[in-house]
Amino acid sequence: MNLFNQRQPKRFSYTPRHLKEQYHGKSFDFESARNQKARRKKKVPPMLVFLIVLGMVIAIWYVLSTYEI
Repeated sequence: MNLFNQRQPKRFSYTPRHLKEQYHGKSFDFESARNQKARRKKKVPPMLVFLIVLGMVIAIWYVLSTYEI
């Protein structure tokens, strides 16, 4: 009767890529990959964006406050 039998746990047999035989002869250059990622990822710091937006708001506020109908 299968109603009371517990399920067997699934087997997980993962072999990492660097341990597979087809990659043993090849050398991985992780430093160059890390540098490419850093070069591609040039983000502007959030504080700088905040200061630029704040400056624009103050400038618009000043222009609008001096404007008369």
